[in-house]
Amino acid sequence: MSRWTETEQKTALSMWKDGQSAGEIAAILDRTRASVIGFVHRNLGPRRDPWEAQRQAQRIAARKSPRTPKPPRQPKAPSVRKGRSLAKETTALVNRLRAAPTTAETLAHRAQGLNTIAQLETPPADDAPLLIFRPASACAWPLGRPARPAEQRCCGARTSGDGPYCDEHSQRAYVAAPTADLGEIAA
Repeated sequence: MSRWTETEQKTALSMWKDGQSAGEIAAILDRTRASVIGFVHRNLGPRRDPWEAQRQAQRIAARKSPRTPKPPRQPKAPSVRKGRSLAKETTALVNRLRAAPTTAETLAHRAQGLNTIAQLETPPADDAPLLIFRPASACAWPLGRPARPAEQRCCGARTSGDGPYCDEHSQRAYVAAPTADLGEIAA
């Protein structure tokens, strides 16, 4: 590694300040790009911002040309389709759905769903622990529907160790998927 002569130092620094790249300086001085970068960093400190010259030119151009004011924004018109507002259309759709005739099948389906939910929902006992404070070995099956999530109670029974639920709730939570006959799939 050869030392930098005084003329090389002056040339490198002046070229760097003029905006020349390290590769261009290295080619002229017959040095490596890395040695030029190292020299500049040792002598000038932090690295030069490559976009500073462009920003400075923009600032000068902005000072020379006066800004034209932007036109004031026009208020947007409300969304209207065929003379009716979107809110009125939504209300009309909801009313049509409510007034739609319910069949016996639909009512039976709703009743079956409500019965299923009622069977799955167990009202919490007074001594049921809060879900957020339950021990790791206690069942995490949620009980009831609290007004606030922080008031959610859980089963609290001892778990078998494999999962977060007791044996009873594990049977409800982990239901085996139905298996299909391979002959039916191929057909």
